[in-house]
This record gives sequence, C-alpha cells and structure tokens, in this order.
Amino acid sequence: MGWAPEMIAQVWEKAKKVYGENPNRFRKDECGAWIAGAHYGNRGSEFGWVIERRDPNGGESLDNLCPCSGRTTWTGTRASSCLSWSRSGRTTSREV
Repeated sequence: MGWAPEMIAQVWEKAKKVYGENPNRFRKDECGAWIAGAHYGNRGSEFGWVIERRDPNGGESLDNLCPCSGRTTWTGTRASSCLSWSRSGRTTSREV
C-alpha cells in the first residue's frame, strides 16, 4: 500500500526516540530495532522500515499502525511479540 506522506510522518513519530541520537534521523521500532527516517520503504537497508498493522484486522487508523524495521518479524496472530536485529547484528526477541 502506498501511504500518504502525512501518514508516514505520523507513524514515524510513534517510533521510540533514542537518547543521544537525532530523532529526525534515527529511532527504534517497538521491538528495539534501529530505523532511519529517510529509509522508509527500503527493506534492503540495514535501517529500513515499513508501516505495519498491529492487528491485521484492525484497519488503517493511526492507532493500529506502527513503524517496523524491515528486519523485524512479528510472531503470533497479533503483534504481541517480535524478533528483530539489533544494531550489532544480533537477533533479539521481545514481547510488546
């Protein structure tokens, strides 16, 4: 799906700011994976990210959307836990 630039910006604002990092450039998704604002839609980038639905049946409201690293894999029927790559390249697992 092609998201409007305004929606992309709103979803980016939901990503976690990281102390010491420029929040306009780098943040983390819900699973702790690093993402870069300018890398939206680039799954081939180490810091690429996409917009995912927390609940696949929950619609396209901002409340249901979240920024998600292109390297993060949701597990379960809802986005209740995930596997992600850390900046060091190690895999981590986390409940969200």
